[in-house]
Amino acid sequence: HCTVGKSAKDVFKKTLPKLINILGKDPPFSVVTASLNAEDLITDQELGAIKTKQGVERGSEVAYTLRDKIKDSDDPNACLLAICEIFESEDVDNATLKKHGANMRTNIS
Repeated sequence: HCTVGKSAKDVFKKTLPKLINILGKDPPFSVVTASLNAEDLITDQELGAIKTKQGVERGSEVAYTLRDKIKDSDDPNACLLAICEIFESEDVDNATLKKHGANMRTNIS
């Protein structure tokens, strides 16, 4: 009886509550959202809507947008890994996000 890796959607859903506060703060908000936008994980329109929000609400909006991206993706794992790469990147340079990115990466592989 082997355990199957959790789905990308479930892995992200579990981490999502921990992401809301950190994503609402700047840094890392600006760099994270710019990076997500550069990788087409958040559209220009979504980014515009997110930027009208403040703090926790803003972080929540980013997190739920990403959750929907993973859910609707043809390749949810690749989608989540792309998100992890951004969270773990030198540009973002945030210890908390690095940790969450690494944890999510481990959970789907």
